[in-house]
Amino acid sequence: MESKYNRTVAAPSYVKKESNEDAVTVDWFFGKGHIGTKIWQAILMVIGVFFAALPIYITVKTMLATYMKKGETVWSYREGFKMWQDATHFFFQMLIFFVVIFLVLYIINVLRARHERKGLTVDAERVAYRMSLAEEMYDSKYGPRAFRMQRQNIRVAGYDDVETYELRDRIKYFEMTDGE
Repeated sequence: MESKYNRTVAAPSYVKKESNEDAVTVDWFFGKGHIGTKIWQAILMVIGVFFAALPIYITVKTMLATYMKKGETVWSYREGFKMWQDATHFFFQMLIFFVVIFLVLYIINVLRARHERKGLTVDAERVAYRMSLAEEMYDSKYGPRAFRMQRQNIRVAGYDDVETYELRDRIKYFEMTDGE
């Protein structure tokens, strides 16, 4: 026996275009075909990894050899090590500066939010009125509350769910007309 609450609903007006995952995802490297693109992307990845790993390798090998005082290094001149130490000190100071600044901003934000929360008051009549509007909308879409509470599963087909926009528009309309 079909209930009047099991119906198909058209898409809401704010849904302009629907798409599925396949329509928006293009992954040529792991997808089928496009052999030329895959080869070119693989070459670019190898070049990228090489140029990312080469400076790391040179820097780590040189720093280890310098600090452990073991013979020849790839990069072994005193000015370079001085520059390395100055750069690391500078970056560490920048890190400390930004951590302190963001910590101060976070504390200001928390204190401002706490101050604003103290000033908030709740209009109980307005909340009750909005809850009654929402309950009326649920009743009109899904049936009376007692009917909904007795069921273990409620099937919501298509766009039959209550959207935030729909509830917001209903509340805005009834608050502008003062519930008349």
